[in-house]
Amino acid sequence: YVLTELYRQYKEGKLQPSQTMAMEGSNIVPGAGHINESPAGTVYSLDELVDYVAIYSDNTAANMLIEAVGGGGIVTQHAHELGMLDTYLEGKYYQNDNGRFQTTPDNAARLFAKLANHELNGEPWDSMLIDKLRLNSHSFLRTYLYETDSWNKSGLGAPEQNDVATFVTQYGSYSIAVYTNSWNDYDARFDQVGRLSQRVYEAFNQIRSDLWHPYDPEQGFYR
Repeated sequence: YVLTELYRQYKEGKLQPSQTMAMEGSNIVPGAGHINESPAGTVYSLDELVDYVAIYSDNTAANMLIEAVGGGGIVTQHAHELGMLDTYLEGKYYQNDNGRFQTTPDNAARLFAKLANHELNGEPWDSMLIDKLRLNSHSFLRTYLYETDSWNKSGLGAPEQNDVATFVTQYGSYSIAVYTNSWNDYDARFDQVGRLSQRVYEAFNQIRSDLWHPYDPEQGFYR
C-alpha cells in the first residue's frame, strides 16, 4: 500500500524516484531488512528504498517511504479510495504510538488484482511497480511455480508467514493471498503454502481450459 501511494505521487509529479532522503534515527527499527545496520544520516534515493522494501521487506526503508509520502494517513486514504476498506496505516513499523496498522488477505489480493489490470496508477507506473515486485527474494506462493509469469510480496514475522501474488497463465491471470499464524510446524510453511498455491494454479487452469474455445468463423466461437 505504501508503494502504491508512492507511485501515485510519482505519477502526479510530487516525488521523483531519484529524490534522496537521509535515514533518521526515528525510522530505524528491527526486523526484516538491511539498512537498519547503517548509521543514521545515511542517504538513500527513493528508488533504492523501494528496492529494499520489494526485495527484503525492509522495515526501516518502509518507514522512510511512509514519511516520504506524507504519513500513514495518506496511504490509508488512498487504500480506501481503491476499495481496500479494511486497510489502515496509522503509524509506522515497530512504533509504540501506532493506531490501527492492519490489512486483510482480501484487501491484499484485490490490490494485486488491480495492479495486474493496471487499475492502480495506470501505465507506466503499474508496470514499473510490478517489475520491482518481481525482485522479491522471499516467496511462498511462487515456490513451485517460478516458471510461470508472476510477482509477489511476502511478509515474514515470528508467528506469521504471509504472501500475496499474481500469476499470469495462458488462460488469464489471478491474484491470491495466504496469511498464516502460529504454525505448529514452522519450518514447513514454505512447502505447505507452495503446495496450496500449486493446487490453486492447476485448478484455475483446468477450469479455464474447459471454458476455452478456439475461434471458429463458422461456429462463431471466440476465446
